[in-house]
Amino acid sequence: MYRIVLILCAVAAFGLTVYDVQYSETGPSSYDGSVVTVSGVVTAVGHSGDKYFIADAEGGPWRGVYVYDWNHVALGDYVTLEGEVDEYYDFTEIKNVSSLDVDSTGPVPDPYVTNCLTADSSEALEGVLVTVLDAMVVDDTEGEWYIADESGTLKVTDGFDYSYSPSVGDSIESITGTIFYDWGEFSIEPRSDDDIVTGAIDTSDTTTPPDTGDVEYYTIADIQANVSSFMDDTVRIEGIITVGEGLISTSQLKAYVQDTSGAGILLFDYSLSGTSDLVRGNKISVVGVIDEYNGILELVGPQWEVLSSGNPLPDAVDAFSLSSPEDDDGTWMSLGGHVTDVATYSNAANITVSRGGSDLVARVWSSTGIDVSSVSNGDSVVILGAASLYSGDFQLLPGYQSDITVVDDTTAPPDTGITAIADIQNNLSTYSGMDVTVRGVITVAAGATHGTLLQAYIQDESGMGVQLFYYELTAEMESTLVRGAEVQVEGEVDDYNGVTEIIVSDYTVLGTDTLPEALEVTDVWDNATDWEGTWMKVEGPIVESYSTGSDWNVVVDATGSLTNLVTVRIWGTTGIDGDELTEGMNVTIYGVGGIYSDDFQLLPAAPEDIQVAFTLPPDSLTLVVDEGVLATSLSEELNISFTVPSGSKATLRLFDRMGRSVATLFEGTPYSQVSISWDGRDRTDTLVRPGVYMLHLLAVDSSGSKKTARATVAVGSELE
Repeated sequence: MYRIVLILCAVAAFGLTVYDVQYSETGPSSYDGSVVTVSGVVTAVGHSGDKYFIADAEGGPWRGVYVYDWNHVALGDYVTLEGEVDEYYDFTEIKNVSSLDVDSTGPVPDPYVTNCLTADSSEALEGVLVTVLDAMVVDDTEGEWYIADESGTLKVTDGFDYSYSPSVGDSIESITGTIFYDWGEFSIEPRSDDDIVTGAIDTSDTTTPPDTGDVEYYTIADIQANVSSFMDDTVRIEGIITVGEGLISTSQLKAYVQDTSGAGILLFDYSLSGTSDLVRGNKISVVGVIDEYNGILELVGPQWEVLSSGNPLPDAVDAFSLSSPEDDDGTWMSLGGHVTDVATYSNAANITVSRGGSDLVARVWSSTGIDVSSVSNGDSVVILGAASLYSGDFQLLPGYQSDITVVDDTTAPPDTGITAIADIQNNLSTYSGMDVTVRGVITVAAGATHGTLLQAYIQDESGMGVQLFYYELTAEMESTLVRGAEVQVEGEVDDYNGVTEIIVSDYTVLGTDTLPEALEVTDVWDNATDWEGTWMKVEGPIVESYSTGSDWNVVVDATGSLTNLVTVRIWGTTGIDGDELTEGMNVTIYGVGGIYSDDFQLLPAAPEDIQVAFTLPPDSLTLVVDEGVLATSLSEELNISFTVPSGSKATLRLFDRMGRSVATLFEGTPYSQVSISWDGRDRTDTLVRPGVYMLHLLAVDSSGSKKTARATVAVGSELE
């Protein structure tokens, strides 16, 4: 597979797709009132005499639009036109067409198959060429008649010229037309008599595929591993419903199914099925089309057969055990840990669960009926649900009250076996004074931070660390409790001035191991002291450095804006020369989290824990961005780095080609090089559209003197 990233731009306006013009989560087009250049295939002509519709070549939801224009075009013409987007009484149209070119001629996109209920209620189908199957005329008012199928009713209007005269009771085998909107109601408008096919209605169960024996069976894991190969293919899968229909959404079909491969997928359609088939525990054979929407893999337009009911759910995958749980969307998972935040909104609640240095979110939609009032910060919970994504980030979607369990962790844990350090740190009042056994890797060696007492640090697979303490430091301790040693330690848990420690009674060296991945201090900034003892790092410029006798304090600006200042405590016993660390240096410093007077500090333990990137020249102004095109549809990010003269205030803004401010990416007084990543979103957290943008860096010194730098940014979209 070759990946091509295209950047679309025009002299007068960016070249847009119909989808770009139509798609909106709020109703009106985001281009309302704007002059745009848009291309598409003519799908209908002669509306109200001489108007027409165009669509993206693939057709489907959000990909059709009405053109209020008198230019002569023909069905299948691929046109590029310039005109003004207008919301005419909430109906999106393109008017005041100033130019139109017929680029080529080809087939009209296949109509999108839907039902009456969806066509009558879905903004996504406005302007789209659709087909409704197996309906009946239920009202034969001339020029404005109604049909109905099992899902609901739909108005039929006569914006085009056809001669068919409906009568109540007529059977409509199929009706094709564009979706129009006026007087507050959607309608289908057949283009000619050929679009209306009368005949007997198929009264068989529409939820069972009519004849799908020739559709090949695949496991969901196969599809997940090769999404690009399966895109737009019709496939068959078999699995157990984990989250049923009508819970995640009450207006669209959204249910989750998982098979024996251990992977799951979202079943999606634009309206509810109206059946009770898709309930938890039902095993189904289902046929549908593979699609991906905002990174979420979907089986669209599913047709199914229920094979059995009351089946047990698959074993839940521990989301915290995965390095990238967002890669397994649709799969049945669990979140077990401590609640660090419960945020409630008008239609949902977010429960943030923390374990082992990681935070993951469970999204609880109000439509599920789940009561989250019993869940509080600090609770130990186990939450079950289907894995999903929001803006590229993992979230878990429980569907039932039983999917959330608050665990009673007030009872004392057993005093035998290996205890996870995270359990000790998160339940200190329970463990304090108890004898425990822990096993992990030494991150700070004996003798590194104290010359006469044992103050080493150990971290295990739970993602947290703890201090090992004893009242003396022996030669054996210094020679065996070295960085990278894997050890098993027995001792008593204690709390000394806010620092958790294990007073060592015995230990055994088991071998060697690599250091754990360092936790970013900024990732846990709001509760950094909770991570004392854990291996961490901070990156940024040094804004202050001073000696305290044989030791040093170095202050690092972790965000480059003087809002997140991290104190790094360098003990003279570490062998680190703090005099070499001066203001303006850009550094990465590793160490364990510590506490002094209730404030967080980072404790490096060896010279290799401090890496100096460079020292800023006093008068340099630079702006560097990644080369190439940023494909926001692939969740790519643009790396940007800049420097300004020492002491200058920096403002980095992004502008579109019209000179309009899109986003402010940085504002502050940096002491060294600033490196940031831009995810392609504007100030409203919305992905910007493909095109060319300008980065503008402004530096203002104390006298008011200004210096500027610019760089071009290209944003594109992916073609496969």
